Amino acid sequence: MSKKLVIIITVDSLRFDIINNPLLWNIKLPYIDNFKMDSVFYKNHYSVGPNTPYSFPGIIASEYPLMYKRGLGLSKSSKSLFGHIKDSLPFVKTTAIISSNMWIDKIFNYSKGIDNFFFVENTGLKYIPDDYTNLGLKSKIKSYFRYNKNNRLVKFIKRIYLSMFNNMISRDISKLIACIKREKKSPRFSKLLDLFFKYSEKILSENITVLWFHAMDVHLPYLPKNIDISSRKLFKLWKYVIGRISPKKISKSDFSLLKQLYAKEVEEIDQQFGRLINWLKSNDLYDDALIVFTSDHGDEFLEHGEFNHLDKLTEELLHVPLIIKYPVSLGKYEVVKCITSHIDIAPTIADFLGIKPHKNWKGKSLLGNSHKNFAISEVVSKKKKRTKKSRSDFFVERVSFDGNGIEKYLVKFNNKSYSIKVDRKIEIIEQTDNEKLNLILKTILEEHMKMEKRSRSIEKAKKLFSVHVK
Repeated sequence: MSKKLVIIITVDSLRFDIINNPLLWNIKLPYIDNFKMDSVFYKNHYSVGPNTPYSFPGIIASEYPLMYKRGLGLSKSSKSLFGHIKDSLPFVKTTAIISSNMWIDKIFNYSKGIDNFFFVENTGLKYIPDDYTNLGLKSKIKSYFRYNKNNRLVKFIKRIYLSMFNNMISRDISKLIACIKREKKSPRFSKLLDLFFKYSEKILSENITVLWFHAMDVHLPYLPKNIDISSRKLFKLWKYVIGRISPKKISKSDFSLLKQLYAKEVEEIDQQFGRLINWLKSNDLYDDALIVFTSDHGDEFLEHGEFNHLDKLTEELLHVPLIIKYPVSLGKYEVVKCITSHIDIAPTIADFLGIKPHKNWKGKSLLGNSHKNFAISEVVSKKKKRTKKSRSDFFVERVSFDGNGIEKYLVKFNNKSYSIKVDRKIEIIEQTDNEKLNLILKTILEEHMKMEKRSRSIEKAKKLFSVHVK
């Protein structure tokens, strides 16, 4: 039996436009560009949410972030891709090598079904798989604190640590040190690859392997290695990004420099991605592998008055790259313009492995020819003020809900606004004058009202829906 290898690479905060046309950002991405030539490039791919907590339920469990929980990981009702694979094919070896991101930690159930869950921090490994216990003293100490969190001594040490180091001044100091050292809290993709190459024989020991990398290189603060800039300037730019200094006050030169720093981080991702591709080719694993390259969400650069990736639905945050290299035997090399979503990734991988999609999954396999051609994104907004209008084709905001089972929506479509009321039987009470809009809205509501397993806090909060249609 020939080996089957699936590799999922998620790059945090990576925008679509910089992958689609890197020259607009004054950079070159030779490895990713060559990879696109070997692959299917989905040019209208959308995340299910604007930041990591809201996006990963779509990638890993083919569900919308507000289905069961408030965008905070996977619930007991969720079925992750890895869990479904292990249920169907117990002999498959599953591995995740994650650059430390608290939102995809074990406590949010992302390790379900994963044999080897490496949560990598600059100080070592937070978790040590059972048969990798020789990875160092620092990792063992961190693991002890993690798994003995109810121990009185551990609680006492944590309380002292938080009182001393978890305040604004200490956080500013830590960020300044990061700017001086050019080192983020989360290790770079290169460190994840070093770990993989070191233990590749163990990780790839079975005939079928599913491997997931999550890289934080592009996530703020932008601290590329090879750029001549003072630490003081880096720290000032960081404060613009997080809103400590009003973004409105940023100069044109600083704005240009900030975008340059982001672009340089993407260049470094490209170089490390090239390392992985070359290693796969040298070990005769590239041609037959299924490789998924995507991002959880994008980043804003003042397109809507802010930086970062806050709780709002905009094109810059939701439109992300998706490139899938299918095995050479399938002969799939093309650019796909129909709309796809994060919820389609897990069914596609399951289809490749010969597994039926789980009954709770909302997406469809991209190996087939039938696509929904619309994508739904969600977020809970605590702001009283509405977010600025998205540049997407279609924007739905849930405005209110009354005791009679009537929901009122404000719908923006082709720059026109409509007020629509819908009852629980999915009947549009107040029709618009746009038949296409009525049909799309009915489909959307059928999707969402079937999954009213939401907490009361969600029902009371303002929910934003963004729907991209073509």
